Amino acid sequence: MVIYLLFFFVYFCNMGNVIVLLYDYFKLNGLKHFIRSMLIPLFLSATAFFILRYGGVSVLKKVLTFMGTSSNILGILLGFLIAVLALLVSSNNENINRTKKTPIEVTSLGKEKSLFDLLVADITWTTFCTAFGLLLSLIALLFDYKTIFSSYAIVLVLVMVLTYCICQTIEVALHLYLVLKAKQD
Repeated sequence: MVIYLLFFFVYFCNMGNVIVLLYDYFKLNGLKHFIRSMLIPLFLSATAFFILRYGGVSVLKKVLTFMGTSSNILGILLGFLIAVLALLVSSNNENINRTKKTPIEVTSLGKEKSLFDLLVADITWTTFCTAFGLLLSLIALLFDYKTIFSSYAIVLVLVMVLTYCICQTIEVALHLYLVLKAKQD
């Protein structure tokens, strides 16, 4: 059932657009950046595993509480990211206009990319990951958590997705701050 829901999500996201987004994100940022940005989520996921496994807490109660909380947090992040993307694209700020003209020496899909393209790709990637994480947390509510393994697995995946989205949102906010507050030449 989960596989069908994931295929449904990808199908309606127009797979061609998702592939272009993935290509642009990894072309502009590189695999090294992605791996570095996954270190904190992997560490926190491992920490959550040890707390659940050896902490003596009621696993089922914590899993259900965490799933609801993660859905709320991801929903708030998604709303924030969509608002930031809309403001960025529609803004007429002089610094943002300058980023549109600043090349970053990367060519993707036959076009030389600018600093603005990098910023938009980062925000769009983070928005996509947050939406995907929200979908995962909603799908997780459909599972029956009678086994400890399924409880651990879903919490570990949600912790990793949630912390990755939070870290990416912080990175995007910092990049946007630096662009908006840049001194003019």
